[in-house]
Amino acid sequence: IANTIITTRYKDKENLVNKGDQADSYFIIKEGAVECVEENGKIIRVINAGETFGESALYQDTVRTLTVRAKGEVKCIALARKTLQAI
Repeated sequence: IANTIITTRYKDKENLVNKGDQADSYFIIKEGAVECVEENGKIIRVINAGETFGESALYQDTVRTLTVRAKGEVKCIALARKTLQAI
């Protein structure tokens, strides 16, 4: 599994995922925080370092239900479903 993990960095207000995108990665927030945002801009939840999101992408074929954007500088670990299927 260690070979399937990708470290990613995001700038403030940069989207990690967009609503409607194919959900194919699970994210672990290593540094910073992200906001889960509805289409109208309302922030539903803030996810902080040490927390995760997108786990359903690992076991089902679905799309993202919210946009997730960086709240300041963010460092994540991403685990992609298609990479796991190859193991």
